[in-house]
Amino acid sequence: MPLQANQLEEMLVENVRSYLADYQSSDELEARRLQQLCSTLTWFFSALVRGHEKRDQFYGIDDVVALSVEVRPHSELALKGYAIVYQYKQVRKFMMEPFSASLQLAEMGNRLRAYRIKCGDANRQFATIPYSVSIRAQSRMVSEEWLFTFESEQD
Repeated sequence: MPLQANQLEEMLVENVRSYLADYQSSDELEARRLQQLCSTLTWFFSALVRGHEKRDQFYGIDDVVALSVEVRPHSELALKGYAIVYQYKQVRKFMMEPFSASLQLAEMGNRLRAYRIKCGDANRQFATIPYSVSIRAQSRMVSEEWLFTFESEQD
């Protein structure tokens, strides 16, 4: 049985706390924390998009790859990169979509105070950029209008 969004949110909070605690401590440790964060973010986004009207039944999210991470005041981080998307009904084809996340921890408790997660360029068909494109093309994965936007803010 897949984890629910609220369970994944708790895991995401732990990952954000760990990343912020180890931010700039060592390249290897920071990279490991970022990998854990991206993995949980992949599952969290997949839970949010499950059953969404714009989600194509033939695609799944395999991973989130961070190209940049910005640590902001008040226990917030912003991540920009891309999601690796795959088609699982036919031959496994890996594609890319722009991805952006802003995650802010609540001062108390094991929850996010606010998050905004965006994926996919609304101005073109979803999952049409092959993962095999060059690193330079990957670094330009930005969108002006997003296909999926999920946000929540709690006081």
